[in-house]
Amino acid sequence: MQILSIPERMLMTLLESSLNGKAPEVSSFREAGNQDWKECAQLAKSQGVLALAWEGLCRLPDELQPYKGLKISWALAAEGCEENCRRYCHTVGELSSFYRDHGISLVQMKGVGLSTYYKVPLHREGGDIDIYTFSADCSIMTDRQAHDLADALMAEQGVEVELDHPKHSHFVFKGIPVENHKSFLDLDRCPLSEKAESILHDSLDPQEVELPTGDRIMIPSDRFNTLFVGFHALAHYGSGLALHHLYDWACMIKKCGLDLPEEIMADRHFMKGINAMTVLCNRYLGTDIPVKASRRIVSDMLEDILHPIDYTKITVKGTWNVLRFKFRRFRHDIRSKHRFLHTPILKNEKLWTKVIRSIQWHLTHSMTE
Repeated sequence: MQILSIPERMLMTLLESSLNGKAPEVSSFREAGNQDWKECAQLAKSQGVLALAWEGLCRLPDELQPYKGLKISWALAAEGCEENCRRYCHTVGELSSFYRDHGISLVQMKGVGLSTYYKVPLHREGGDIDIYTFSADCSIMTDRQAHDLADALMAEQGVEVELDHPKHSHFVFKGIPVENHKSFLDLDRCPLSEKAESILHDSLDPQEVELPTGDRIMIPSDRFNTLFVGFHALAHYGSGLALHHLYDWACMIKKCGLDLPEEIMADRHFMKGINAMTVLCNRYLGTDIPVKASRRIVSDMLEDILHPIDYTKITVKGTWNVLRFKFRRFRHDIRSKHRFLHTPILKNEKLWTKVIRSIQWHLTHSMTE
């Protein structure tokens, strides 16, 4: 079993408390000093789970809680997360109502929709809003027509709509980025994508829920969310997989178990990643789903979450050094994606087009310097 640092162990214990609504195991905090608490808070922030960890912190005995200054800043951050989530809830509710008036149904994916699986829904941090729009009455217009109309209606409101991505359109509504999906997954990511996409369509089965703000929206079925959340998390492996993804997965399997279609479970690469995530949830977040996974894969995944390699910034200078850096980044990304989603590298035309264009750009600019 991988050995966690004191701040890492503290954070995992706080998250387990949040997920299960019980007091944290105090042994993780008896030897914690101010620096440990500071690093724990920084890690929680970088992993997108600051408000969730706050729940566990509040259940600790007073003598084991952090120093006053950190506790105050942590409380304010959790309050800020709640306010931000309320804003997201109202925005999705407003979008849903607007589209409903035009014969368009909206389903919220991830985001505040997934927050309904949380004990404290307002503590799920969000980024953009992912929606799927379709026809409320197919005798009037098709789902594709409804999707296009949804974008056109935004444009009529003076909102700039970007249409150049094959998976979704993009616009900013009330200051929040929105992705209006044509498909649920990147269909050219791996062979499993098309099969999973078809299953997701068949299992969408929208359910109406009430958000903490009183706004009513539609979210996908549990079966849809289990597959979608798992696929989304593994797509981030090697490039942004974080504890907030793991917590989403823990919420799903805690409520629904490992409810995946047989066709998906037959894919051994995908299931290696799913089982590794599940083992991590069992080990650190308190779920109890009987699965087995390779120790190495589990260890690698935890390392990827807690100590990711930062390839977002190019730290070298000179054309050839930059090319070498990008090649290492490319190799890392390919190995990561291929591990669980089994990307067909040689047949991925989109991938190689991107690589060739990058090389051409650098060679052209090196000649003109």
